[in-house]
Amino acid sequence: MTETTAITGALPGTGNDFEELRRSGRTYVDKTDYIFEIAVFNGPFILTRPANFGKTLLLSALASLFAHGTEYFEGLKIAGHWRDTGEYNVITIDFGGSYESVKSLDTHVCAAIEEAARLSDTDLYARKGDSLHIPLTHRGPELMGSLLENSKRKTVLLIDNYDAPLSLPGLPEEQIKAFSLYLTEFFTIVNSSIGNLRFLLVTGVMPVPLSEMFAIFSSYINLTLDSENAALLGFTPDDVSGFMGNELSRAAQVLGCDQKQLLRSINRYYGGYRMTIDSPVEVINPRSLMRFLANPAAGFRNYWPESGGRYASLAVNWLRSLPEDILSNIMEVLSGPYSLKENYGYIGTPPGSALYHTGYLSVRTIKNELGRRRVILTPPNLNTTVTLLAIYFTLVSETPVSEADIGDIASGVREGLTGGYPEALVAALNRGLALLAFDRQDSFENSRNLRDIVFTILLLSGLAAERADTGTASAPDIAAEYLKNWKNCRTVIRLRLAGPGEDAEALLSETGTELRNAFSENGSENTEKIALVVSAQDRRITRWQKI
Repeated sequence: MTETTAITGALPGTGNDFEELRRSGRTYVDKTDYIFEIAVFNGPFILTRPANFGKTLLLSALASLFAHGTEYFEGLKIAGHWRDTGEYNVITIDFGGSYESVKSLDTHVCAAIEEAARLSDTDLYARKGDSLHIPLTHRGPELMGSLLENSKRKTVLLIDNYDAPLSLPGLPEEQIKAFSLYLTEFFTIVNSSIGNLRFLLVTGVMPVPLSEMFAIFSSYINLTLDSENAALLGFTPDDVSGFMGNELSRAAQVLGCDQKQLLRSINRYYGGYRMTIDSPVEVINPRSLMRFLANPAAGFRNYWPESGGRYASLAVNWLRSLPEDILSNIMEVLSGPYSLKENYGYIGTPPGSALYHTGYLSVRTIKNELGRRRVILTPPNLNTTVTLLAIYFTLVSETPVSEADIGDIASGVREGLTGGYPEALVAALNRGLALLAFDRQDSFENSRNLRDIVFTILLLSGLAAERADTGTASAPDIAAEYLKNWKNCRTVIRLRLAGPGEDAEALLSETGTELRNAFSENGSENTEKIALVVSAQDRRITRWQKI
């Protein structure tokens, strides 16, 4: 099943109802080849991915497939391959929501089961002898057992957000344990009736905890770290080009760039998610992409906090565990082939593993100096990098900075670059140097350390910055890309640190000459160059020159 089918129409937005998407002619990115490879088996399966990556839409498509066959799949990859014509009782239970107590969760589950029983004409209260030899303390699991036991047909059971009750903000440890016990009871009942199921898939954000309470998942097929399903959720660049070509073309026209250039920027801001160690592809955050394509004139805004970054407390715990050099450790965290599976429940979860599963970090493999493969975790894109840095400076740093101050610095940097006001850029950078210098004591000891601070300020400002290698140890470069008058532009900043007694004016002149010579032949009309001299004593920019 390798053929490609482009389905055109309006953007899907935040819709999670597969049949409604198809009826309305909105875009559905065809993942049905992956769905086929899963649905031909019974499972049971479990799959975890970050929030807003399409898990609910996946379950909705599976529900439609088992309930109505290929009625809503015309033109999709699966249409000519699906042969299962059985009639099933299709049940979807979503554990997502906010629950004050286990009682409120139980009420929610009971309502979902009673509705499923009504639709399938199943008598929840007819018992076939004493077939359930499991002590039950809640009504929901008991009704689940009755539904599966008394159903007239085999059941397709789809469980969404299985771990949501465990991840509510500020949940005390005793509540986590209470919710865990409830879920254990629920899935124990499901497993006791596994023979009545045609298909079972459980989805969530966090992986299956390796605890005795969740040993019930030990027999499930875990799709999470399966490289063959790396692109099952999220959009690949080919998905975007093939299914959203019209929207991509419109955005490129608005921003004054070609589509290849735009796709690179989209991946830089919203993509870069490598879901498995051996993944053949990287995927893009669907919710962030939809927000961008709906309003490209707003530019590449940071949509991560609202499109997936709901786990700030986990980020705080991880950042507090890092050594002193925060920037280096945020950008590259040593991991191991098996550490991604480490999870001990929502109590005592290894922070790096938790942030990988929630989407703040992504996995990469690089070669060390001996040529051996090394596994690292790193922020997948600029949005997650900015979010982690902002959390660090506002909540973790020994001298916290307010969100308002970070916002002021960011707006000043963007105004200075995109508006062509270097004075505003210098003022914003000086404010950043005063407020955001790392807790380490050697920030102003050499130009390389100083560059790290300025680089961080540019990242916090939402700019695609990189520490360039075109400079020297005494005058390193930073390159930043941004939109100016809807054109992709690039600014190269060369830094020089002036120690006590050094002539700042002479250093500025020397740095300016270096910049002219370095970029005289390969410079672009859309590339600007700025030389900066920072006083080590005053810890601020005292000289600058636009080349």
